[in-house]
Amino acid sequence: MPESSNRMYELAMRRVRSDPCLHPHQSTIMCDWREPGHWQWVATAPVKEIMDWAETIERNKDECGVGEMAKPSAGNSVRVPKKPRGNSFGAGNLTAFLTV
Repeated sequence: MPESSNRMYELAMRRVRSDPCLHPHQSTIMCDWREPGHWQWVATAPVKEIMDWAETIERNKDECGVGEMAKPSAGNSVRVPKKPRGNSFGAGNLTAFLTV
């Protein structure tokens, strides 16, 4: 993982561990999604957006009876919902998070 990716992963992990709303979804959010920009999205997106996304993943996993967390590379039939595109990656959001 390149240094910038490591930094974004660390920021994402810190955010998930420190936010009581995100913590219950840690295994879903911090799964090895391999999607470019995932860690930045987790570090900067609104909490509600991340929670909605994680709950959809978890609900789909349960409905399909998939034993392991669905990963794009796992070849299973669980549909991964698209993350909303918008201002989540704004520099202001990341700066605000870094200064907390």
